[in-house]
Amino acid sequence: LVLAQLAPVISSQQGALYILHAEENDLTLRLLGSYANQKGDLPESLKLGEGLLGQCAMDRQPIVIENVPQQFFKVNSSLGVTEPGHVAIFPVLFEGQLLAVIEVATLHHFAPIHLSFIEQLTEDIGIVLNTIQTNTRTEDLLAQSQTLAKELRQQQMEMTETNKRLEQQTVSLQKSQLQLRQKQDELEVTNLQLEERATQVLLQKEDVEQKRREIERAHRALEEKAEQLALTSKYKSQFLANMSHELRTPLNSLLVLSQILLENNEGNLTQTDIDFLTTIYDAGSELLELINDILDI
Repeated sequence: LVLAQLAPVISSQQGALYILHAEENDLTLRLLGSYANQKGDLPESLKLGEGLLGQCAMDRQPIVIENVPQQFFKVNSSLGVTEPGHVAIFPVLFEGQLLAVIEVATLHHFAPIHLSFIEQLTEDIGIVLNTIQTNTRTEDLLAQSQTLAKELRQQQMEMTETNKRLEQQTVSLQKSQLQLRQKQDELEVTNLQLEERATQVLLQKEDVEQKRREIERAHRALEEKAEQLALTSKYKSQFLANMSHELRTPLNSLLVLSQILLENNEGNLTQTDIDFLTTIYDAGSELLELINDILDI
C-alpha cells in the first residue's frame, strides 16, 4: 500500500520494501512488498551489508544512484522492457533503530523534492511499523496474560474446593497425603523414564512442573489469606467483648437503680413516676438481653 501510493507521487516505476527480521542473533532483510516487479526478480531476503540495499541498512544512510548501468533490474510493461535511470535507497528508522529499507527506481531522475519527500516519508513509515510491532507484542502479551489469569482462576477454584474438603475431613487428609506421597514417588519413577524420551516429552514435563509451582504459590497465598481472616475475626470478637462490657456496666447500675426506685419504700412516687421507671427497667432489660445475644453470636 505504501509503495502503490508513493510511486505516482514521485514518478517512480518500480519499488520494493524490505523489513528487518531478527531471529535469535541473525538479522536479515526480508521482502515485504514490491511495486511493478515481476515474480522472482527480487531476492526474498538479504543480509546486512549484502548489496547496496544491505549496505544502506548497515550504514543507516540513504544511497542514490544516477545513470544506472544496464546490469540493473529492468522496468517491465506489456509494451516493452527498459532500464531505470535513477535509483534511491532509504533506510526506515524509528528513534535511531533500523526497521526496514525502501528502494524506488524511475526511468528519468528524481528531483531533490522527491528525495526530500521520500526521506520524510520514511519517518512516518518507521512510526507505523513500530506501532504495528508494538501492538502485535501487546496483543501477544495480553493473550498470554488472559490465558494465565484464566488458569489461575481455575486453580483458585480448585484450591478453594480442596480446602473445604480438607477442613471437613482431617483424617481423610492424612490418608490423601499418604496416597499423594506414594503417587509422587511413582511420578518420580515415571519422570526418570520420561527423561530418557524425546525432547518434546521433556518440554511437556517442564510445563507440568511450572504449573505445579503456580498451584503451590496459589495455595500459600490462600493460606496467608485464611490467617489474615482469622486474625481479623479475632480482633472483631475482642472489640465486641470490650464494647459489651463497657455498655453492661452502666446498664446494670441503671437497672439496679430503677428496681430500687420501683420498690417505692418511702411512698413518695406517683403512678406516672412508677410507669416511667417500669419503662426504663423493661427497656434496660431488653437491651441487656440484646447485648448478651450479641456476645453469644
